[in-house]
This record gives sequence, C-alpha cells and structure tokens, in this order.
Amino acid sequence: MTTLFVYYPAALENIQKALSFEKKIVPSNHLSMAHCYNNLGTIYANQGNYPAALENFQKSLSIRRQVLPSAHPDIAQSYNNLGSMYDILKNYPAALENYHKSLSICKQVLPSNHPYISNCYNNLGTIYANQGNYPAALENYQKSLSIRRQVLPSAHPDIAQSYNNLGFACYQKGNYAAALKNYHNSLLVVKQQQPINNLDVAHGYGNIGMVYLKMGQYKDSCDYIRKAYEIVRLVFGDNHFTTKQYLQHLKATEQKLKESQK
Repeated sequence: MTTLFVYYPAALENIQKALSFEKKIVPSNHLSMAHCYNNLGTIYANQGNYPAALENFQKSLSIRRQVLPSAHPDIAQSYNNLGSMYDILKNYPAALENYHKSLSICKQVLPSNHPYISNCYNNLGTIYANQGNYPAALENYQKSLSIRRQVLPSAHPDIAQSYNNLGFACYQKGNYAAALKNYHNSLLVVKQQQPINNLDVAHGYGNIGMVYLKMGQYKDSCDYIRKAYEIVRLVFGDNHFTTKQYLQHLKATEQKLKESQK
C-alpha cells in the first residue's frame, strides 16, 4: 500500500499561485475561483488554521451561490465545510444552520439513502449532542444509522461510529441499558475491522466499562476497564497520560467493587 504524504505549506503555496493566476484570466465569480478558495479552505483546515479556512470556504460559497443552481451539490459541500469549521470553533448555532442547509440541498439532489445524507444526519447529531440536546442528537444519529445499515457493509467503520454516537447520547440521557447495547454493537463492528490491540477496541471496552460503572455493576466494569487499560498500556507504555488515566479509572472502580462486597 502506498502512503500519500501531503506537505501543506507547499500545497498552500501552489494553490495560492493558482488563485493568483486565475484572478488574471477569469472573472471574479468564475467557478474555478470558487474551487481555489475551497481548496485553500481545506488546506487551512488541515493545518488547524480554522479562521482562515472559514474565510476561504465563505468566499467559495459566495461565488457558487452566484453562478450555480440553488440546489447544486457543490453548494451543499460549501455549507457542510462551513458547518464543520463552526463546529470546531464551537459556534454551534452557526454550525447547525449550515449543516441543515447542506442536508436540505442533499435531499433535493441525492437518493434518500445516499451515504452523504447519512453523514449530514450524523453531523447534525454531533452538534445537538455538543449543545446538550440529546433527544435531537439521538433522532439524527438514528437516521444516520438507518441509512448506513442499508447501504454499507455490516462491518463498515461508519456503522461502528453510529452505534458509538448513539451509545454516547443514550449514556448522557441516563438510559444506560440502551447505551450498553449500542456500545456493544459498536465494539462488535470494530473488532471485525481492527486487531484486538487496536486503540478503537480499547475505547470500546472503556465505554462499556463506564456504563457498567454507572449501573453499579462493578465487577463487569472492572473487567472491561482492565481490558481497555491493557491495550492502552501495550500501545503507549506505562508513562503515557492515557495509560495513567485508564489505570486511575481501573483503581477507582476496583475500590468501588471492594466496598460493594463488604
């Protein structure tokens, strides 16, 4: 397998040169300009320069709205990109607005079970979860999972993600039985994709362990948190922050188990 390495400063320089050239030969609202701004936004986002990414995604959208039909997929892409940036910048109302606009266009131009629509629902669910609106998060995560189960292989990573997101929302609502079910489903899918010492497997064990802890099932909680700890320790070593964090959780849970047996 060939690994592609992207050197962002060079990519940024090349796109800026392309934009400078385009400005000399095409109108300011030409689609090639929108494409350059969108690419610049992507590079800035990958560099972690989210304000610059936001600015360029907005410029791209402005041009696309001038010259493309209102329900064009590229406009949906622009709204999605803006939603992603606002999410990272924790401007959740703006993220929600842009993700809804992206979804609205996608519903007009794509089949109802298209994977991109499932991604839109998943993005909306994440914003609602960030806002603490877990019923709305659950609704959108469930819609996303429903589509993904229709069109993706049963062991696809996106299905594992959906189950994990549902587990988180159920956990936050205090519905621990449903959280446990979804976390188990997520872990089952992850185990089909990844080796047993993969960090995603560890996180799955950890999530299940924390639910059992909330349910007062301390032995089960210890068993799963210990499994998570052993994987994390194998991957990172004893002195890594994550390893120490899992060890702390494990010791605290073991103490609760001892106290419950008195």
